[in-house]
Amino acid sequence: MCNGLTDVDVVFYLTRKSLEMESFNVHFDADAPKVALPQGVMAPVNSLNTMFHAPAFWGLALPVSVSPMASDVIRGYWAQRILWEIGGQLVVYPPTVHRTDNVHAHPFDDEKDIHVNVGRLINFLMGWRSTKPTLFERILDLSYAMAEEGFRWEKDLHFMVAWLQDLVVVGYRQPRLMSLEIDLPRAAIGHGDKHEFVPKKLPSVHLGVEEIGEVSTEIGNLIKWRKHFGDVELILHCTGPMDRTPLEWRLLYGRIFRAVVILS
Repeated sequence: MCNGLTDVDVVFYLTRKSLEMESFNVHFDADAPKVALPQGVMAPVNSLNTMFHAPAFWGLALPVSVSPMASDVIRGYWAQRILWEIGGQLVVYPPTVHRTDNVHAHPFDDEKDIHVNVGRLINFLMGWRSTKPTLFERILDLSYAMAEEGFRWEKDLHFMVAWLQDLVVVGYRQPRLMSLEIDLPRAAIGHGDKHEFVPKKLPSVHLGVEEIGEVSTEIGNLIKWRKHFGDVELILHCTGPMDRTPLEWRLLYGRIFRAVVILS
């Protein structure tokens, strides 16, 4: 994962902004535990801050039949399915990099392959099975099956043959195949197998509002925000005739906020 502009699709990018030139600056909890996805569970993975261990080097290849903006995500689903053949897993770590948003959205057509076909692709990958004796043969078997299913994988089938040949030439050793866990009976999840993660509280925030006509509408939001933020300080800007004393304001709003600062 990464902070700042984390990887989001163009639909999310264009519909979650209040201003057109506003930049994304998302921050994840750096203390969050690592999460390993079991076989049978998939998540979108792109090429941003993603590391491939040596047994998964075959997954570095990017599809050439789809848009460059969608190729890494499509590759992510394909690679996750092949990982299961060698007992591998996708693991999500807390962020270690920061990516700056340059406020430039890509056209929707560049990501159309993700939005249109990804559901069908995941269902296909979940049901795909192969009896080929080696990993590389199963990779080619899956590539051929995807082309047969109409996933525009014809060019990638030839590309994958050349890619695997190159890996063999440089001395890459194929990982050993393992039994698929998703085809084995699963034990029931007990109470001791569950783990609850409580995110740490974020730093305190300041909200500036005017007393006339705004505080009453903002209090509802602040009560909800207190569940997600640590200490909240109210900065009360008083304008016009004052019908209350500062002490009354402190007693009223002090029940909700950690501190009340009055400006006039």
